[in-house]
Amino acid sequence: MKLTKVNILIVTGLILVSTLLGGCSTGQNQTLGAQTIKELNLQEAENLINNDDNLTVIDVRTSQEYTSGHLPQAINLDYRSGTFNDELGKLDKNKVYLVYCQSGNRSQKAVDIMKELGFKEVYNLSGGITQWGVNSLPIVK
Repeated sequence: MKLTKVNILIVTGLILVSTLLGGCSTGQNQTLGAQTIKELNLQEAENLINNDDNLTVIDVRTSQEYTSGHLPQAINLDYRSGTFNDELGKLDKNKVYLVYCQSGNRSQKAVDIMKELGFKEVYNLSGGITQWGVNSLPIVK
């Protein structure tokens, strides 16, 4: 095949498009350079809580929801508050974080923000505290 300027442009364009599309992830688990962003099931989350001394657990529900029952040693940063991003900015981006809410929706949005802010290792609890409680795992009131 004779390489013309048009052929070279087409091949270059295809390589660029495949590179860009290859960088997009449709799965729940992502490792981006030095970042690890992952959704954990209950067993994985419980294992992380019991075995990682560098872990901070973040409950992103409202303070009323937090008070009604939360995971042991969780801190409360309300996703819906006007200061949520500022509060995240005060956290050490090099620590390990497990984020949860009631069902997993707010926590996934919080994890997305943390990813954008450059946090290195963030996990989302699949199913939130609802699944945690259904499986009779410890809840602090």
